[in-house]
Amino acid sequence: MHSQDSYQRTLFQLKPLKVARVSEISEATASSATAPEDRVNFHIGNPVQDKRLMAAYLRMALGIDVRREDLDGEDVGKILEQLEWSDEDRSFVDFLKQLIQKSCPYSPRGGFSRNAPHSLITSFTYWLQTQQEPLSYDLGQTSGKREVVLSTGGKAETLRVLYHALSTYIVYRPVAVLLWEVPLPNDESLFTSLQFSTLTPSEQDLIPQLQTWFLRESGTPVFLVVGKELGEETRRRLRHLSIQHPLFFIEVNDAPNHLSLAREAKLVDRVLRLLTPGIFTPHFQELATIFFSGSGRVPQYL
Repeated sequence: MHSQDSYQRTLFQLKPLKVARVSEISEATASSATAPEDRVNFHIGNPVQDKRLMAAYLRMALGIDVRREDLDGEDVGKILEQLEWSDEDRSFVDFLKQLIQKSCPYSPRGGFSRNAPHSLITSFTYWLQTQQEPLSYDLGQTSGKREVVLSTGGKAETLRVLYHALSTYIVYRPVAVLLWEVPLPNDESLFTSLQFSTLTPSEQDLIPQLQTWFLRESGTPVFLVVGKELGEETRRRLRHLSIQHPLFFIEVNDAPNHLSLAREAKLVDRVLRLLTPGIFTPHFQELATIFFSGSGRVPQYL
């Protein structure tokens, strides 16, 4: 069983990845021990930072007409009144304001400094660890490998970047990408190493479809992209399938820990999770930020 598992893992191996020089510079700058007042600040790409732009971002994130310049975020009470929210939601607006202010400057690799993770990452970590089944990911402080990174552009853009990386760096090709409750990418023809197929949306039919696939394509590694939460019986059967076949999971369903395949026995190294800020509140479900999380051992095989 061990040799079979090792063989299946090699089918998901990537070519060595080289970190972009911009990423190295940003990370080194962010982790510097030099006091902010003693630093010489520089910008790669000259990001614009302006209070009016920050306010416009805030209005767009909250679904307010971007032309409402009177709602500049200085008076949170006016924002709450416009949205017809209660004062209990004030902390959400304040959190979003701070997040926007910190997002405009360039971030270190992964979207945060591993030695000083910002409030968005600490909030995500708190969410992971205070559920009925806690789950933790290393922020890079222990192993040096981040098991959480931030992506922007929303789910579709994050998946597009992931497909590009797989198509470019996967060693054994082609690989199959089976989509369940996830739309086909508009530019699928660009990912020449990936073979996309859409499964029927019925959860009852999911396992039979996969079994039929592996009977026909037994040697082809498969990435199953899951767009909705799965029931306990389906998750259990998927785990058994992954033991017998080269099957890797990409979750795009905002599932809490106890409903994630990552909690199934022996699957922690075979699951990547794309989570939206909707895990905190439905108000944030359509925001562009994505929490991309998975085991630090995954990149050795994925």
